Amino acid sequence: MMGYVKINENVGRDIAIMFGPELTGELAEKGAAKLRAAVLAKAADPTVGTVVGANLADNVHVESRMTGWHHQIVLSVTGRRGTEVASHLEFGYVNYWAKRYLRGMHVMPEVASSLKL
Repeated sequence: MMGYVKINENVGRDIAIMFGPELTGELAEKGAAKLRAAVLAKAADPTVGTVVGANLADNVHVESRMTGWHHQIVLSVTGRRGTEVASHLEFGYVNYWAKRYLRGMHVMPEVASSLKL
């Protein structure tokens, strides 16, 4: 016999509201440290097409900030021209000048899935 279990889609939000910003703050601090390490590791990896060996250490800014009843982790990366390039690094982009697609690092989902309460 087979049964189905439906999980409330808002369970994460409901838990954050129930336990308050203390819980989400702890996780955000852990996640911010992991995210910074993951971005720098991927930047140093020669197989990652987006940033091949780029030195991003001074350009990567990761912080956790309180928003309403929870904390969020914010990744900010400053490009060569002073522009924000975090979304390009995360999701990839097309470099029209070089005529190629540079794949993203996709570190946010990796870090989020590694966080444990």
